[in-house]
Amino acid sequence: MRKFTLKRKGSSIHPIYSEYRDIAQYWMLQLLVPLGAHKELIQDNHCRDDEVLHELGLSRVIDTVHFSKSDARQELFDLHKAASEKPSPKIPDNTKLAKNIRWLGEAMELNSTEQAILHFRVVASRHLSLRVCVENLGKGLDQLSIINLLSKLIGDTESNVEQALQPSGKLLRTGLITISPKLNSLTDKIGLLQGLADNLFGKYHDPYALFHNNFTQAGPSKLTKEDYPHLKEDISLLDNYLTEALENKQPGVNVLIYGTPGSGKTEFVKMLAHEIGRPLFEVATENSAGDPIRRSDRFRSFRLSQHILSTSKTIPIILFDEVEDVFRMGEDEDDKKAENPSGMKGWINKLLEENQIPSFWLSNNLRYMDKAFVRRFDYVIELNAPPRSVRSKILDQYLDGIEVSPTWKATMAEHEHLNPAVVERAAKVIEIAKQRQPELSAEKALDRILGNTLEALGLPSMWPMRLRNIAMSCLLVLKHHRP
Repeated sequence: MRKFTLKRKGSSIHPIYSEYRDIAQYWMLQLLVPLGAHKELIQDNHCRDDEVLHELGLSRVIDTVHFSKSDARQELFDLHKAASEKPSPKIPDNTKLAKNIRWLGEAMELNSTEQAILHFRVVASRHLSLRVCVENLGKGLDQLSIINLLSKLIGDTESNVEQALQPSGKLLRTGLITISPKLNSLTDKIGLLQGLADNLFGKYHDPYALFHNNFTQAGPSKLTKEDYPHLKEDISLLDNYLTEALENKQPGVNVLIYGTPGSGKTEFVKMLAHEIGRPLFEVATENSAGDPIRRSDRFRSFRLSQHILSTSKTIPIILFDEVEDVFRMGEDEDDKKAENPSGMKGWINKLLEENQIPSFWLSNNLRYMDKAFVRRFDYVIELNAPPRSVRSKILDQYLDGIEVSPTWKATMAEHEHLNPAVVERAAKVIEIAKQRQPELSAEKALDRILGNTLEALGLPSMWPMRLRNIAMSCLLVLKHHRP
């Protein structure tokens, strides 16, 4: 009696099953017969996954009461022999996936071998029967085995495949794929950049949207250089330095900006990018599900953005926020480099020396950053509470359209800890709340919102400032009316 095997449900819904039918079946046969995966798939009295044989057109072998291992293997060998007598099918070139990989190849100058490896790896991540065949090769594959397997599957030389999988090759340098040092299955040995497979099946008007899980274009700045009179000299120096570096394609240009949360570091970079006429891209801090991205994946996203965006007609600027989290040594359990802090330092230092696009690195606190890293930056700026004139302009910018008196604004601008982020979020609350309650007093509500936020940050609330100003106003009145 044959052992009963559950069938997979809904496995053929993905368009990959129709678009890649011929090449997927060819790969499956290659994996099962000459590469030996049939030894694990077809057991004495059952097939470990019936869908594989169904997909190869061998349903008759498993739709029987008594399963025959020898008959199943013979049918499989006959099918492979018949297929090998025909021309090998080509990887499709007119699917969304193929077009995206081709665009990616043009943008990053990937050769045909590198594109074919990426194509196979992405298809294997979504085609369940193909993945089953890959996994039945076993988990004891080393680098040489992977090179041999890929050479046979994509029909290329081992020399070309070996070159494509070199650490210095573009697939690994950009972070599109990673190679595990451990013995593993082919799909576990070759890892894909997080979210890349899903994105490569999409259709986008903006080609950079293909990497929205890795980097995105920043919005426009709400401030100008006139809003930073206290940083006039820094802005002038950075303007000249960045403009010249961009024109001469100077590598290793890095600027570190640090300061308390909400002090306007991102707005400052947006303003500077606008002043020198360059687009700004931000390295993602969270994935599409809203979960934080591991530091190793954020570094991979940074490397990817460097390679992708360096091909742009107008070279942009890259912003890497919350860098204190990624520069901590030994705290990322999944980051293999954390096991070797000195190796991690060397790797980051090299990253800072070789980046092709000028980059701004933003941090709330330098306490966790090794001084050896800080010394690697070309320019370091501390950005904390802006002066009163700037605070006044911040209030004008973010409270535009919200009914508050000039006296209230003037009083609020006196608070030395007021920063753009706090004002922006408070303004958002008022705008939404007033839709429900039009008679809401904006000034009273803003006092409460801003005061609560500042207190939560361990800063003085608005009330001592308001009371001080009231007291000063009373003194002025008394002085004016003194007999």
